[in-house]
Amino acid sequence: MYVIRYPAEALRDFVEQYWFVSCPTGESTDLFVDVYVDGRADLVFNRGVGYRRSAGKVTQQIDWSNVDAQRTLPVQIRQRGHVQVCGVRFKPAGLAAFSDSEMAVLTDRVVPIDQVLRGAPPHTAAAQLDAITQAHGDPDTQASRIDALL
Repeated sequence: MYVIRYPAEALRDFVEQYWFVSCPTGESTDLFVDVYVDGRADLVFNRGVGYRRSAGKVTQQIDWSNVDAQRTLPVQIRQRGHVQVCGVRFKPAGLAAFSDSEMAVLTDRVVPIDQVLRGAPPHTAAAQLDAITQAHGDPDTQASRIDALL
């Protein structure tokens, strides 16, 4: 199941949408997604199985929640098993409003969320991230928790 929700009004200059992908409890899926070069970054909250991310000649196994920064190459995502993932799709340059990192340094990289987002101390951010993933299956609750994180 693929569901979209929109951010709180105060975030709409920076965030395009929140997206949610899941399969029913006890079931699995074979997910394949093409992500094109478009100047956008994604904040990815993954509570299910990890995924393979391929860009050009580089393939990575990603087993954690992350920031997938703006891309200069198309990316292919392959996730097999019990999928429980949601994310924030930023508008072009939107991630910069939530980070002290130089965006050029993040280009084409996948990094842990707490290394990119500014604000709360790491233990608070970890609790917020956990609250978002624990609400899996309830996109409205997850969206309001993402609003609170941002």
